[in-house]
Amino acid sequence: MKIRNGFVSNSSSSSFVVRKSMITALQADQIRDHVKVAKELDPEGLGAWAEDGEWRIFTHEDDVISGSTGMDNFSMSEFFDLIGISDDAVEWDW
Repeated sequence: MKIRNGFVSNSSSSSFVVRKSMITALQADQIRDHVKVAKELDPEGLGAWAEDGEWRIFTHEDDVISGSTGMDNFSMSEFFDLIGISDDAVEWDW
């Protein structure tokens, strides 16, 4: 059984845009593969929720990666902290 402490949303949507110029190639790959990476780096925390709240990730021809979700049970902001992405690199639409 999964038990999560803290805020859990069951009916909200979120989206983000990350400027590729402000992250490494490894971080860009980690965003695209966030479920696998979360399970490897934080199996008891984010990794336990990764598949329940997988985000749709889009790589654009311009300088951004974007993502969206209709159910944000997986905290992408916590994931960005985990992989070292600065708040300055991300624009959120809550």
